[in-house]
Parts: sequence; structure tokens; C-alpha cells
Amino acid sequence: MDQKKVLVFALLFTFSLLNFARSATRKNLLEHENSFFHPPKTKVSILNTSQDNLTIHCKSKDDDLGTHVIGFNATYEWKFDINLWHSTLFFCAFNLRGVSAAFDVFKCARDYDARRCQEFCSWIARDDGLYGYTERNLNDIFFSWPNPPNSLAN
Repeated sequence: MDQKKVLVFALLFTFSLLNFARSATRKNLLEHENSFFHPPKTKVSILNTSQDNLTIHCKSKDDDLGTHVIGFNATYEWKFDINLWHSTLFFCAFNLRGVSAAFDVFKCARDYDARRCQEFCSWIARDDGLYGYTERNLNDIFFSWPNPPNSLAN
């Protein structure tokens, strides 16, 4: 008698499991993409608070995001997945008033692995440099713009 109960239970369990798997459509899977197996995408945001236009060109090893001009109080942002090896790196070349510089705006070891900004990395470009903020809105990184060529003589 106990074997029959175990067999019936196993059949019901298997039927329920198959029914659940069949109902898990692609749409359902996409709605629940933020899970242990698929963490949320990371978003990087760059806000320009300088009165002058800021030109940026951001890229990673795999993705070239192109050149963008960010006006006063405008923002450029993008989302991406962290790679399996946790070596994701995005860097941007910046040009403000003829001064050019390049900085790492997302470095997996610094930002994701150290939990500085796993889901949202915020940067603010000001007249004196680029300020990086954690997800808790704490300024913890500062890159100053290099001196323009004509100011080196002073």
C-alpha cells in the first residue's frame, strides 16, 4: 500500500512540475530576469553640470557606445551586464573646453565586486573634474581635468 501512495505522489509531483515548466513562457522569464541566475543590469549615468557642452566617447572591450555631446544639465546613460569573469570595464574619453582626458567610469573590481555601485554608477562632470558617486549617493572618486596646454606656461 505504501508503494502505491509513493507512486501516486511521484506522478502528481512530476505532472505538477511539468505543468509549471510548460507555463513558464519567455515573457514570464523576462519579467523575472533579476534573479540569482541573472542579476540586474548595471547602469552608468554621466550628468554634465558645466555650462559648456561635454563630449564623451565611451567603450568597453566589446562595446563602442560612440561619441555623444552632453549639454548643460543633460545626462547620458547606458545599461550592461557584468561578464562571467567579472572583468567588465567601461572607459570614456572626455572633452570639455578643448581639454581631453580619459577615465574608467566602470571597473568591475572597484565598482561591482567591492559593492560601490552594482546597479547604478553615477558621475557628475563639473568645471573642475569628474565626480563619482556610490549607490548611496556618496562622492568617493574625483578625477580632475588636466591643465589645458596654454596654462602649462603659467
